[in-house]
Amino acid sequence: MSLPGIKPQQYAPHPHHAILDPTGAFILVPDLGADQVRVFAIDQYSGRLSACPSLNYTAGSGPRHGLFWKPKPSHLAHDPVTMLYTVSELGGNFNAFLVSYLSSGCLAFQETQSLVPYPDGQLPAGATPAELHMAGASLYASIRFDQGFAPNDSLAILDHFPNGTVRFSQITSSYGTVPRTFVINKKGTLVAIGDQTSSNVAIVKRDPESGKLGSLVASVFVGEPGQASNSSTGLSSIIWEE
Repeated sequence: MSLPGIKPQQYAPHPHHAILDPTGAFILVPDLGADQVRVFAIDQYSGRLSACPSLNYTAGSGPRHGLFWKPKPSHLAHDPVTMLYTVSELGGNFNAFLVSYLSSGCLAFQETQSLVPYPDGQLPAGATPAELHMAGASLYASIRFDQGFAPNDSLAILDHFPNGTVRFSQITSSYGTVPRTFVINKKGTLVAIGDQTSSNVAIVKRDPESGKLGSLVASVFVGEPGQASNSSTGLSSIIWEE
């Protein structure tokens, strides 16, 4: 970055996530500080990376997490699309992009949707999206600092359609405060939510058919509670070991 960004958190580059594309030929890195998703082509023989043009966002967006989606091969899908979905921490948006593979060996992106993943399209003051995951026909984004189920924060659910478009559905409780991370088990029947500040892992039922989240199954505290103003404290990351 030649200059700091327009928001205090953007004083320097802040790579927050690394995403492999469906072909295994590209790595994308959302850079919250630079308002870009940086794109790197992978040399399939050496593994070395070459920089491609970045995907640029509106100043102050702060892209944080993302994922690719490509439909499974089908005789009904003549030209299956590849989509990139991202959530931006500072701007609060969910964005969808149509991805094209160029003869130059890089990627092109066409934005197809931008929405705020929250009721009425409006986040409470200070609330921010964090992590993004997909299972079945549903996308899920953790929402920090919204107190949507006071004193707990929220997970947002978005319905996903075969053409790659999405629609906001509902929010559900994160059963803790500041849900930094969450993971869905292989069967799609449980979601483990890592709540950073309350430092608990909440296990929540998931209906694999509808994608809706249900009741709390269990909650376990890990380590010491964190501080909402300090992202280096509390619970940071969780995985399923299956």
